[in-house]
Amino acid sequence: MAPEVMLGKPYNQKADVYSFGILLYEIFALELPFQGFTNNDFRSKVFSPQHNFRPKLPKKWPTVTKALLSECWDTDGAARPDIHRIASVLKAEMADVAGSATAAGSSIADRTDHMRNRSEASRHRMRLTDAAVGHDLDKSDRSQRSVHHRIDMDDVE
Repeated sequence: MAPEVMLGKPYNQKADVYSFGILLYEIFALELPFQGFTNNDFRSKVFSPQHNFRPKLPKKWPTVTKALLSECWDTDGAARPDIHRIASVLKAEMADVAGSATAAGSSIADRTDHMRNRSEASRHRMRLTDAAVGHDLDKSDRSQRSVHHRIDMDDVE
């Protein structure tokens, strides 16, 4: 839940953006963002203006993705993006990955390798880094986990 909700302050749809950002992190990272936190940990670390704890974003994730997540987690609800902007950024990223992956090969392992390796070119082009998956997995583990990340671009508007 967004800090403003926890603190009993007025809130709007931007509270859902905060929650969506946390969920999106969980999907990308394949791990719980606050694993092992107690209720007191949430109050003192996540919802405290002094600490403002957020999950660590891996360096290998695309810069655009990391920026979007950071914006979604902003402590100031008014500074968070609206859902239309989030959808636009995510659609553009998926289209970029799908277009690049198609050129690189059609297997899931090829697409995953391509996403991991695309950072060198994208850092210069759009200051992006690679790895939508964001994990340093060996090939056997990567191919098994990548099945869960497959996106059918026909489902994207």
